[in-house]
Amino acid sequence: MSAGDEWLLPLDQYAWYWGEASREEVHEATSDLDDGSFLVRNATSHHTHGDYTLVLRKGGSNLLIKIYHRHGLYGFCTDSCSFDSVPALISYYQHNSLEEYNPQLNIRLHRGIARHSQYEVVRTSDPHSLIVQLERNHGELLSLTRDCEHLQEKQFKLSHDIKMLLQAQESFKELSKIFEEQIDQYSLQKSNGETAEVQTNSEALRERLKSINANMGILGNTIQEKSGFNSKLAVDLNTIRPNLKKLTKRQEHIISALLIMGICNTSWMTC
Repeated sequence: MSAGDEWLLPLDQYAWYWGEASREEVHEATSDLDDGSFLVRNATSHHTHGDYTLVLRKGGSNLLIKIYHRHGLYGFCTDSCSFDSVPALISYYQHNSLEEYNPQLNIRLHRGIARHSQYEVVRTSDPHSLIVQLERNHGELLSLTRDCEHLQEKQFKLSHDIKMLLQAQESFKELSKIFEEQIDQYSLQKSNGETAEVQTNSEALRERLKSINANMGILGNTIQEKSGFNSKLAVDLNTIRPNLKKLTKRQEHIISALLIMGICNTSWMTC
């Protein structure tokens, strides 16, 4: 598993994943969008290899980039699949330019395109069909809400950890400054002829300063790593929240339709 993959959701939880979708449907939904907008759909070879297609807006048109699935890993080339999942690949290129894959693609994946039709209420006068829709929508809403709360908890803990690490880093900086000043004083005493004890103390301080600086380096790397995880969490939360709103609105529409029909199920609503 790549670093940070533990924060990622299953592929079908992302609004930018369209599953089975025709080129015509994709073209109609993306024709007026900004560069960097993207979606992922199943490739024609999906059932054979589990491949996908990344549809990316660039220069006012759609670029189709194949995502290969080989030996349990994913990537843009069959001989360099290195990501544990499609969300891991997408997350990476939301933070890094695609020119790593193709020098002519100096662009990042900017905004995932949601497949709005999957959240629309199917117009029907059949109460049984509406109840089935309501149950399915309610299940999706609960699942996505749990995912959102789980990510928010992780983000809160990470933010707290980063804050504590930054405070520790500042303390180390102050301590390092004190030691450097003390070493300068010992150097001055040494120049005045006080050598034996001064030399011993100076060397001891230098060793401690070396240890402090090493710990500062470790802290810096840890802060950078946790900040990267936090950025990925923010991207995932920004992906989930619009879907939560759509599912909530969809549920309200279905309930309203059922109430108009005089149908009230107390497990879903109150009459």
